[in-house]
Amino acid sequence: MKIAVTKGLIRPHQKIILEAVPESDVKEALSFQWTFGDGTSASGRKVKHAFPDTAGTLSDGSGRFRVLLDATGGSGHHTLVYVPVVVADALRPAVSSAVGAAGIAYQYRGEMDDTTAPAGVANEVSLAAVPYGTMNYRVTFEGELDVPEDGGYTFVLVANEEAAIDIDGVRLIASGKPVAQVCGLAGMAAQAISGSAALARGRHHLRIDEAHSTGEDDFKLLWQGPSFSLRPVAPDLLTH
Repeated sequence: MKIAVTKGLIRPHQKIILEAVPESDVKEALSFQWTFGDGTSASGRKVKHAFPDTAGTLSDGSGRFRVLLDATGGSGHHTLVYVPVVVADALRPAVSSAVGAAGIAYQYRGEMDDTTAPAGVANEVSLAAVPYGTMNYRVTFEGELDVPEDGGYTFVLVANEEAAIDIDGVRLIASGKPVAQVCGLAGMAAQAISGSAALARGRHHLRIDEAHSTGEDDFKLLWQGPSFSLRPVAPDLLTH
């Protein structure tokens, strides 16, 4: 089951359409219950809704509302589907139309190493693309992200310790207090932090900072847009 949402900029009090779209033929009858994340709900396969403001479900000013669909079949089977809907007063304009070289630039520095920080180009935002150690380090990825269409985008950064994302020079999200692993395992537990922005089609400047000391390192970046579900950023969308 997928949720189709009106594309483009979604402003407060603008009526949009949300529709449940089965991914395969569904023979049994279904009922659909929507929870919009703003204290209201509705029923039906296809509904209209207007969000009240840009505060978001958590009232954190992110504009991201947590829309939940509960599709119930005739046998009583429930399918739960979640989609973030980003509400904003305006789209953040693209900062560049120039096409740079492929890949995103990175700079890596081991905290125990006084030498010049190694630098290079990666085809993805992950530590797997950086050919250095994974203990006691800091790494910065910086380049341009080619946003494919106007609309709301949600970024999810998974990290064990320090991490932050800036879009067009504005801090989008930063990690909170690290949480220790269970059972006395070394290092900190992986945490997923997320932030949202309404972005215009085109290239936007992307900077990601991450640091790690000991234990497992689960660092990676995912994003979700108007026409695609949560996934890594495709290499052909990154330039520097």
